[in-house]
Amino acid sequence: MVPEALLKQPQEGDNDRIKKLLLGDVKQGLLYCLFICVLLFVNIPGLVVDQMTKMLAILMLFMFGIAPAINAGFQFLEYTKKRTQDELERRRVDEILFYSWLQSLPRWPGYVAVGLLVAVFLVQVFHSGMVTSFGEYQAALARSWHAVGLYRIKVTMGDEWWRIITAGLVHGGMIHLYFNSRALLSISTVLIGICRSSWIVIIFTLSVIAGSLASIYGPVRGPSVGASGGIMGLLGFLFVLTYFYKGGLPHFIKGSVVTSVFLIGMLGWLGKDFIDNAAHAGGFVAGVVLGGIAAPFSDRLLGNEKTPAYIYPVAGVCGAVLLFGVMKILLIFFGN
Repeated sequence: MVPEALLKQPQEGDNDRIKKLLLGDVKQGLLYCLFICVLLFVNIPGLVVDQMTKMLAILMLFMFGIAPAINAGFQFLEYTKKRTQDELERRRVDEILFYSWLQSLPRWPGYVAVGLLVAVFLVQVFHSGMVTSFGEYQAALARSWHAVGLYRIKVTMGDEWWRIITAGLVHGGMIHLYFNSRALLSISTVLIGICRSSWIVIIFTLSVIAGSLASIYGPVRGPSVGASGGIMGLLGFLFVLTYFYKGGLPHFIKGSVVTSVFLIGMLGWLGKDFIDNAAHAGGFVAGVVLGGIAAPFSDRLLGNEKTPAYIYPVAGVCGAVLLFGVMKILLIFFGN
């Protein structure tokens, strides 16, 4: 559905009221940041902050503090620009049309991708049988990381090259899976409105591989898991397309992409102890490069049939690579 706020007729004074609300959101986010930072960095007697607690605190700091504050701040700056009533109405109509158009397009590729990741995660958890405690859950995940996660030495010295693919299909936990699934659905929904789903399969697969290769030669020594490299590739791809089609996309799409890139970079800096930034960077760079190649052929937005015929077999090969990764995981866990 189109957001109700967009259906309301713009009125005089709307900008001032919205700016006041956005400033309130900024203040609320900053207060939350202050609260979490006190818990993390101030030595409070009797309060022990282990690695897991620190990781969860940083995620909460990002979700409920930094991200809302920065997003509201960028929107506030947008509303400080002088615009006539006609300009405001035109922008609102563009947003309504874009929302309606996105809803008319198929969204199954994103749901299929998320369903695949969820299925693989269930295999990670239950590959040895039912899990009846949190300790068993953690042990099952740890075994799955060791079996199919990305280890530099196992890839470079052990000839287990397939980990470059399988590592992008497994996750570190439910929170990790949730964030990646949510990002994948959000980005793929917009991309389907700009380009064909074949490009999404290609970009995701090649970015997973690029992210894994970057991780191998990065500073991380332990196991690296997650679809973040592929998702960052899709974000880099969308980043290029929003520039290429800057005249045909609503302003909030371009602003959201730039804000997302900035926030993910900040999250990587805050969580550098447990986030594989090399994989994120490798996937994003791959997406940007591939976006530069694909932009002239992203025909859906302009209504021109430019997609080269060879894209479809390439997408088929990339899909087969992902399927190989899934089959390899199943074979390792259930092959004996």
